[in-house]
Amino acid sequence: DRRMGRTSSIALLLFLGLYLYWPKRSDSLPHQERRIVSLIPSWTEIVFAAGAGDLLVGVSRACDSPPETARIEKIGDVLVDYDRIVALQPSIVLSSPTMMAKPNARLQELGIPVFSMDPSTWEEIADAFRTIGHLAGRESQGEAAAMNLLARVGKIRRSPSRPKIAFFEASPQAILAAGPRSTPDLIIRTVGGTNIFSDLRKDWDW
Repeated sequence: DRRMGRTSSIALLLFLGLYLYWPKRSDSLPHQERRIVSLIPSWTEIVFAAGAGDLLVGVSRACDSPPETARIEKIGDVLVDYDRIVALQPSIVLSSPTMMAKPNARLQELGIPVFSMDPSTWEEIADAFRTIGHLAGRESQGEAAAMNLLARVGKIRRSPSRPKIAFFEASPQAILAAGPRSTPDLIIRTVGGTNIFSDLRKDWDW
């Protein structure tokens, strides 16, 4: 059906995107030469879940899960330390097209491969597990993480206990509400809730 076709297309685009940006010798590179920098906490968790956490050489200060991230070099936050990233010589930088547009452009100017994507469905997140697993040479771990995620989501969707209305606040300093296509909105809908800010024109808004 159309939904399955769309999911398959997204999976293909995700794979092709990472394939194009990852150095072409990656499949034959020795393990120690595969070097990943993550600017976004969600990508950091995906890399670990796909069994490739040992390939992370740099993460943002916001990346605090799993606990192993405490031992990885920090490359800034919204304000990226470009010199530090260049010194780390990453094979690829994982980022977000919406939150890190300017850093992405600057890193590409410096000749550093950047892959940026904001997965907005569980299927896209599962495909991210698989793709990272493949490119890192950890196919079985990536596939296991994807299947585990989808199984847990399926179990939650079948649960009879479901909230009716929910609201997600992302900042203690100001009310930053989660709108449509944001990860909190996806979680709220998965558990059967209604996001009271689902009519926002942005994924996040004040």
